[in-house]
Amino acid sequence: MSSRGVTLGKLHMQGLRELYNTDKTAQALFDTLAKRVNNSREQRVDQLERSLANDGVEASRRDITRVLKALEDAGCGEYIVGRKGHPSRFRWDVEMVAVGRYAAGVSTDIGQVDPGLPSEDEDISAEVGPDGLSAASPREFMHGFQLRPDLPVSFRLPADLTTAEAARLADFIKTLPFDLDGR
Repeated sequence: MSSRGVTLGKLHMQGLRELYNTDKTAQALFDTLAKRVNNSREQRVDQLERSLANDGVEASRRDITRVLKALEDAGCGEYIVGRKGHPSRFRWDVEMVAVGRYAAGVSTDIGQVDPGLPSEDEDISAEVGPDGLSAASPREFMHGFQLRPDLPVSFRLPADLTTAEAARLADFIKTLPFDLDGR
């Protein structure tokens, strides 16, 4: 999708930026989403609360719920109230990482979410590698990145990856040799 108009399909693009600029909890949530690598089909409210707390943001469950309802109104997905033992959650219709980046003014495109994406709390891979370990345990996630049109790369990283660890990984990648001539 492109941001040429205020409303694209059901998605109210300008509303996302207004929410970012006028609501501290929304701003913190968008910034947290923008830092992610992978999208998810669903996120539980308690997971979002923990993610914000890990980023040093104190946000009440009520504030997070208010922002999620605003995201629903903007056409980003559906806020689902937990009932009968199921937690309250948000089901994304669009890419949550792109929503965070768009709201923060970093990106101009938001795509539809892949319906095959796992929920945050699902084990995203049941494959077993040659070492007998699962490709991703419930405490690890596979993160994919399309480096080139014909070359996807992936990383198995802990679910509780810290900002410092991510910075160390980024610094490591910067040390990798590359072809200065672009050949």
